[in-house]
This record gives sequence, structure tokens and C-alpha cells, in this order.
Amino acid sequence: MQNAHYYYTVLRVEPGMDINKHLFYDKKTGKSRFFYKTTEGILLNPLCFTEDYLICELEYENREMMRNVLSEEELKKLDAFSYDDNPFLVKCIFK
Repeated sequence: MQNAHYYYTVLRVEPGMDINKHLFYDKKTGKSRFFYKTTEGILLNPLCFTEDYLICELEYENREMMRNVLSEEELKKLDAFSYDDNPFLVKCIFK
């Protein structure tokens, strides 16, 4: 995927496992970022890539990693989240 600022791809590192590595290439600086999870410890599962953000699906098993980045209001929604609910979507804004 790409936008005006970045080229982006997800690489599956371990065949048969859900271990993804993310590669962002900054078109302006020519620098790349290759990572497993964000600085906040969040595993990304991108569904949508725009000019300003990614929309990612939060898997039920990974919901606890969101505790340090969500507002109190959003934490209440997370606490009410159950395995049988619709997917919990996370908007990751590019800095």
C-alpha cells in the first residue's frame, strides 16, 4: 500500500504463524522503519491505509495491549468487549 508519504507492506515472517513485520518507507527522507509492534506495544492487523492513518482490527486475544493508549471512555468499551462481539477497530494516526 502507499500514500503520499509512505510505502507500506506487511511481511509474514513465520509461515503458518500470525507473526507479522511491518515495513514503512518514508518517501521524503528515504528512511525505512521495520518493526513487529508499535512503540506502545500494539500488534497491527491493518485493514485500511489512508493518507493520515491505518485502521486495524484488534483481535480479542490482544485487547489488553490497548490499556495504556485508550481514553477512559474507550477502556469501558474494551472491558465490555467479548469474544463473540463484532471486531474492535483501532485507528492508528501517523505522526
